[in-house]
Amino acid sequence: MTIKQIYTIIITILLIIHLAGCGNSPQPTSPPTKSESAPLPTPTNEPPPTETPEPTPTPMQISVEQAQTEISALLMAEIPVSPTSESDEKYVMGIEGAIVTPLKTAQGQPLWAANTYGMTNFDLEQAHQIGIYSHDGETWQTLAQTALENQPTMLGEETMTQLEVPSDDIWLAIDSFTGAHSGCFDVLRFDGQTLHTEHAMCSGSPGAGAVTDLNEDSLPEIILNFNEYYVFCYACGVVYSQYEVLRWHENTYQPVRFEQLDDTADLTLRELNNQAIIYAEADLWQDALATIQEALVLDPDGENDTIIWNNALIQLYVDDYRNYEEYSGYPILTYSFAGKYDKALEQLRPYNPEEIFDPEGPLIADSPAAGWEEYLSEWLVTTTTPAIEAKPDLAPAYFLRAWGNYLVDPTNPAIVADIQEAITLAPDETLYQESLTHLNQP
Repeated sequence: MTIKQIYTIIITILLIIHLAGCGNSPQPTSPPTKSESAPLPTPTNEPPPTETPEPTPTPMQISVEQAQTEISALLMAEIPVSPTSESDEKYVMGIEGAIVTPLKTAQGQPLWAANTYGMTNFDLEQAHQIGIYSHDGETWQTLAQTALENQPTMLGEETMTQLEVPSDDIWLAIDSFTGAHSGCFDVLRFDGQTLHTEHAMCSGSPGAGAVTDLNEDSLPEIILNFNEYYVFCYACGVVYSQYEVLRWHENTYQPVRFEQLDDTADLTLRELNNQAIIYAEADLWQDALATIQEALVLDPDGENDTIIWNNALIQLYVDDYRNYEEYSGYPILTYSFAGKYDKALEQLRPYNPEEIFDPEGPLIADSPAAGWEEYLSEWLVTTTTPAIEAKPDLAPAYFLRAWGNYLVDPTNPAIVADIQEAITLAPDETLYQESLTHLNQP
């Protein structure tokens, strides 16, 4: 066998092997039928994709505008609606709507308060309401609701204040109006379930209460207004100041009153503080302020809480009377109430004794005191008497008390006795001596 023949055989064998491999190549397959199973996917560590649900609204996503609209509608749905007139455009008295206020809470849970506003319609027995609300992501929840205890006739659109105090409860103050010119003030507490009325009072004038920081400790105080606006008549412009102050103490609001220092305090500090209280209780407000501020100088770091509070209370009255002095209808009394007897006496100086002691003279006939002589007498006597007891050398107070007694009984022997005491204390005051001469005339 030749080499060419051997080479030809080898080539033939290799060709047969190659053709056999090509015959085993895989063929395309069709998709599995219903009777066939699709191949399982290769497992991986990634979770299978899921659909992302739309976010559920949370209370924090409720806008103030949305809360105002929806809570207002919720609260007003319970108020009998005043009818409107189709024949004319005259205003029909009735509650107009509700104001919604977002609240600050200790737990951070979003809550809202709502109060009705407008003037109540008595025919419909409307009553102003206060409510507390939350949102669960779908609907509003009424947590508590109550009518104001004093049943005021009118609330403005900005009448509710949240008292920001360190408490889990929510404290609210509501200033309102009632009657022709009176006001009411309510303090409510929400404990998470119920709205409690903690304080409810009315005054003879608007502004029955106020919220302020009297002692500058960043905690709000409540000032309840018990001022006497009818010294003569409401429009006479003479007011006797009288307040009750409530401070945040032991997780609630408690009355704060003048407090004396005991024997454990520094002697000088104790004497100044206690003397200031004596002056304050006698309505000698200027003397009280000067004395308590001497005590403050001895306590520059404000370590004595009693001194701080006594000063704050005294300053409240001093500022109040300073405001009333600007528009007083009868300054003689206003200055007397403020303990400014020198200024009260100045109101009498332009007149001679004949005019002063004339029941129909200019101090009476041409003033708001006309027709109120008995009241004028009573106010003068009841104001000057404690002032004289607290400060026996107060000559103008003796003279004013004498004048007050004269208005109701010119024969009262105390009249001459008081004027004589005034002369003894202030011998250079000619008005006292001239008045005594006039009264001693037969």
